[in-house]
Amino acid sequence: MKTRNLPNIALAGALLLAPGAARAQSPVRIDVVPRAAVYAPRNELGGVAQAGGPWYLRLGRADASPAFELEASIRLPALPFSLRLVGLASLPADVSGIFDCYPGLACPAILLESAAEVRVLGAVADLVWTLLPAMAPVRPFLLLGAGVKRYRYSWPAGEVLAEGGDHAASSFTTHAGAGIEFGVLGQSFRVEAADWWSGRGREIGADPGVAGFGAPRRRPQHDIAVSVGWRMLRF
Repeated sequence: MKTRNLPNIALAGALLLAPGAARAQSPVRIDVVPRAAVYAPRNELGGVAQAGGPWYLRLGRADASPAFELEASIRLPALPFSLRLVGLASLPADVSGIFDCYPGLACPAILLESAAEVRVLGAVADLVWTLLPAMAPVRPFLLLGAGVKRYRYSWPAGEVLAEGGDHAASSFTTHAGAGIEFGVLGQSFRVEAADWWSGRGREIGADPGVAGFGAPRRRPQHDIAVSVGWRMLRF
């Protein structure tokens, strides 16, 4: 082999090996963390949906329910901050309420009690601040973010006077909380508590042909999710 070809061979080898070396030395970490959670609303829902004729559905505070969260985060170990996306899905929760009349209308009968179900879906983007370095055995963190939350309501008919059905409503939500990350037997776990806060919903208009004012809208919602997660994947 001619020695004048050696520089070209060395250059070609370096180009082939460079992407793998760059990946091996890359400080960026991507974590995937599934979490089991308990989702607990702290406020009454208020007016949530039309229920036919002069009726709208007004609900109290929903029961706590199991939920599932999935987190994907990206971080630089040298920095105390990371970015992440979190999705949430709750199981149906029971909630009691009444079929109420639109203001300005005379109800054709006494208020009818109702038992409804509520499901919640949510997605947020968070900035996470880890308070201690990565080598610490327990690492507390704070988080703040925003996204969207979607409620889905299902309810039975109120005997004859009010219609059964289901309804969905989405709203902007802020996400704030705190937690700790720790290791056990070489595995990384996270415990977190966060508030999925959303503002007041839209006013509920009467059905077409029903004279009356709009019904009171859904109230601001503080929904607390307490979760435990395990780092399933790291890229």
